[in-house]
Order: sequence, then C-alpha cells, then structure tokens
Amino acid sequence: MGDVLRFLHLVTALWFVAGVGLQVGVLARGARAKDLTVVAFAFGLAQRAQKIFIIPALLVLGLTGGLTMIALGVSGSKVWIMLAGTLTLLLLLVDIFYLMPHLTDAEKAARGAVLEGKLTPRLSMFIRDPRRSAVSHGMSVVLVLIVALMVFQPF
Repeated sequence: MGDVLRFLHLVTALWFVAGVGLQVGVLARGARAKDLTVVAFAFGLAQRAQKIFIIPALLVLGLTGGLTMIALGVSGSKVWIMLAGTLTLLLLLVDIFYLMPHLTDAEKAARGAVLEGKLTPRLSMFIRDPRRSAVSHGMSVVLVLIVALMVFQPF
C-alpha cells in the first residue's frame, strides 16, 4: 500500500508542476502579446490553471503525503518533512489569497480592455506587475526546494 501511495504522491506532484509550468508560460506569453483578446485569454487560462491544476494538486499532495507517511511508518517529526509540509501550505495560501484574486481582477481588466478596444491603464498595471512575476518565480524556487527535500531528505 505504501508504494501505491508513494506513486500517487509522485503523480500528484507532476500534476502540480504541470499547473505551475502552464501558468508561468501562459502569463509570460500573454504579457508579450499585442492582441488584447490573447492577453485576456492568457489571464483566463492562468486562472483556470489555478482552479484545475495548482490548488487541487496542492490539496491532494498534502493528503497523499500524509497517507504515505502513515503507510510507510515515517515520523512526521523529521525536519525535512515538516519543512516540506510548511512550504506546501505556504504555496497553497499564496495561491488562494494572492494569485487567485489577482488573476480574477486581471482577467476582468483584460475583458474590459477588449470591450474598449485599447490597452487600459488598469490592464497595463496587471501585465507589468512585478509582484505577480516575483510570486510566480518564487513559487518555482519553493517548488525546487520541496523537490530537493523529498529527494535528498537532508535532515
């Protein structure tokens, strides 16, 4: 049973990585687009990546990780497990309370710009927002750190 849960945990991690990659790629492509409908589509697709890939995968990752620990008899008091769990929870909270509202507002601004037929200052602010970019890149760094903790189990 432990091997099956470990496999599910790994598949779920790939599900999460696919969502992060999709979101980063779509937002980067959308920021460079000249057509406003493409920008609106990019923000909408990034938001759907959150709903379909990233947030559900993080929830299932926590569940499969906990069940795998129980099935394999691994102590939850190991520092690398606590750190990986904390980082995963941090990613979930950032996604739910920062990225989802930000992407929702950005998609609304993009749809409004499409209706107006020109790039609005509000949409321009979302496209060039350095915080969103920093959060997306920060998520990638945290993801690499979590993978390193899982693979090497340093402490």
